[in-house]
Amino acid sequence: MHHLAGMLAAAVIASVNGLAAAPASGQAIAFEVGAEEEGDIEPWGGGRRVTRVDLNSMIHLLDLDESQTSAATELFETYSAALRDASAKFNEWNQAWTKLNPNWWSDSDKEKEHQEKQKLYNEHLEKLRTKLLEDVQLLLREEQQANWERVERRMRRRETIAAASIGAASGARADLIAITEQVFAPDDVPSDVEPVLEQYELESDRAMKALQEWHEEWRTRWEERESEASELSQEEQMQLGLKFMREAREKSLELRDVNVRYLARIGAMLPEMQRDKMEDRFYRTAFGYAWMMGAARGNQVNAERAFAGAEKAGLTEEQRAQLAEIKKQYHRESRERAKKDAEAIMEQEEEFAKREITSLIDMMGAFDYMAIQKMTAERQRFEESVIERVRSLLTPEQIEKAGPPLQQETMPDLEFEE
Repeated sequence: MHHLAGMLAAAVIASVNGLAAAPASGQAIAFEVGAEEEGDIEPWGGGRRVTRVDLNSMIHLLDLDESQTSAATELFETYSAALRDASAKFNEWNQAWTKLNPNWWSDSDKEKEHQEKQKLYNEHLEKLRTKLLEDVQLLLREEQQANWERVERRMRRRETIAAASIGAASGARADLIAITEQVFAPDDVPSDVEPVLEQYELESDRAMKALQEWHEEWRTRWEERESEASELSQEEQMQLGLKFMREAREKSLELRDVNVRYLARIGAMLPEMQRDKMEDRFYRTAFGYAWMMGAARGNQVNAERAFAGAEKAGLTEEQRAQLAEIKKQYHRESRERAKKDAEAIMEQEEEFAKREITSLIDMMGAFDYMAIQKMTAERQRFEESVIERVRSLLTPEQIEKAGPPLQQETMPDLEFEE
């Protein structure tokens, strides 16, 4: 199987099974649970998972008291331990399987057997998830039960955005509620913004439900034709993958439109610096191609890590004022750059949607990857220039306290004995 065709077919299998990605060419799968601290679904994890971010949403949205919070946290820790155990067991089995069957991906019988094991694993994860949510609901009072639907919407939002990453239109892969929570402390969200966020939550949830229903239709279609899929030629596999990606984009446009519309509404209600910061985060989250190109993968947080490090380094009042001005300029320029990059990516996606693709060569030429690489390199230089400005404010002692990226790593000399 051609590697690109295999990756495309893998993307279809992954997304219809609710994953963020799937392995191609017999690659071993690695399962980690640590990402739940940040609320992320691990790329090779499989199934739907309750994360620590979900737990925090429950505590906040349901207004759990101290006793309820303690009990819910204990239930979550028990769930997390069971999740780690299941992931470790599946990972151990999968590594042994891959070693014994290095080419299982191209063997229809072996592939089917592997998919059955993956399905068994996903079903186990779903049982763990269901039990946790049922146990948490038993802790609630009647008035708290009435708000459980909001918890479900928050979880559906995170899960849908993760599962819809394959083929979805850029702009759909973002959550304005999560971005708002990153920009503001919990009690600092402006009172006039909160009702707008509630409207966004309801309207975007309708779009997400439609996207989930479409994914379920694809899942059903895939399961009905699963035995035939492995017999498809490379070109047929590619066309199947393209059909999925194009439909995914079309079905996710409504969600993108909701995101863009509410971003403008909320941004118009915020002070300039907060608006710039929120829009910057949205564009960089929702238009992620440039951030997946390797060189720029860490740039999303580099300058902000420098700001956070500097603030812990014992600044004088004058230094704090200078740092505040750098941050203000950074968020303004970062927003402008991210918006420009987003517009370029949307233009490429529009062209891809219209383009007739009949071969793998057409597929490889569908995106201007050189332009995206240039975009990421420019972003890298911009981030580094901002970090250097922050570094120039600090004394050597403060830089040492601030840590990376302000504290630069030194390369050892390469010397050979004569």
